[in-house]
Order: sequence, then structure tokens, then C-alpha cells
Amino acid sequence: MSEKVVFGLHPIQEKLIEKLCFKKCGKISIGGIYDKEIGAMFPCTEEKCKYEESRMKLGKLDTGEIVYLRKLKEVKKNDNI
Repeated sequence: MSEKVVFGLHPIQEKLIEKLCFKKCGKISIGGIYDKEIGAMFPCTEEKCKYEESRMKLGKLDTGEIVYLRKLKEVKKNDNI
């Protein structure tokens, strides 16, 4: 069974997502979903994200894919990313 990893676009992670996911990695999909409690979420195709700090299981899709919320690591300005 394949997994889908998603993350919340909220003020705490928004800058990291923009910098790491959109600009550095590029494996993020722009077609997302919105949940009023979590915020905007976008699928990521990278299963082994080097920027991931942790993930939390959200549930399962009708297709059998498991959906997770990904938390990115905080990075410092001079970190080699």
C-alpha cells in the first residue's frame, strides 16, 4: 500500500514549506485540500523527506492510502539545506 504524506500550511510552517518544499525540493503538488481546523494541505511525493521532523497519521482514503500530516524541521539561516 502506498502512502500519501500531507502537511498543514499554517503560519508556523508556512515559511519552511515555501523555502524547503517549493524552492529546494520541488516534489510538492500544488493541488491541495483545505481543512478548517488544520488549514491548507498539499500532497508530497517524497516518502523519505530529509526536512521531516515527524509525522502524524490523519486517516485513510477510500483508495487505501494512509494520510499523514508532516512537520518540517526548523532550519537556521546558515544550515546547509
